[in-house]
Amino acid sequence: MRMRMLLCVVILAIFNSGCVIHMGALFNDISETVKDAMRDTGPAPVAWYGIDFRDTELYGLFGRYESFNSLASFDQQFPRVALTVIDVPPNHFENFMDPTKSCWRLRAKIWQSMEEYKFVEPFHWCSPRDLLPASVPVDSVEKWFSIKLLSFHTGNIRQEGPMPPESALPTDLKHQEFWRSSSFSTNSMNGKMLVSLLYHMGFDWTNLEDRRVWIVEFSQTRWDSPSNR
Repeated sequence: MRMRMLLCVVILAIFNSGCVIHMGALFNDISETVKDAMRDTGPAPVAWYGIDFRDTELYGLFGRYESFNSLASFDQQFPRVALTVIDVPPNHFENFMDPTKSCWRLRAKIWQSMEEYKFVEPFHWCSPRDLLPASVPVDSVEKWFSIKLLSFHTGNIRQEGPMPPESALPTDLKHQEFWRSSSFSTNSMNGKMLVSLLYHMGFDWTNLEDRRVWIVEFSQTRWDSPSNR
């Protein structure tokens, strides 16, 4: 139904602008991976439109810069990446069992200095295509997620930078309700997505002092948590 309504709106916009295009060409702009995920997880919301994660500047980002220097002041540690999860598949809160076809949509803000930044337009991360290799050890990533900064942070105020919040993940009640658990697990679908994202960004979570990446929020918690229903 939502896809049908979307197509109607697009058709009206096209006729009002005096332009003529084929609707097939419009739908072909969406990657095959995302179209597969749409078929597997139900009707396709507008939110699935966007570029592939692998086509963004985030892919391999930290490999193009010097490694984190624990001896340098955090004010000098760049790039920094603030991630916001815009949309999730229906099975996002479940434990990760098999590489199910599912897609998330995110946006990012990359800080190159305390003053310079750039936005990464909304992109989609899809399983199984964007999963990290099964052979990659992830034992320390939950510790990286849970450790809180002692200084150089904005506390519980979660913003897109340039300073990170106290913790890499939002842990408020709305987020706990959103992923249906009192704690965030890297074994969940959401967790597997974030760990894979960090891996393909070239981020080294084994360095627990490196806090140059954080998740601002899962924005659906604004309206999707039980307390908002």
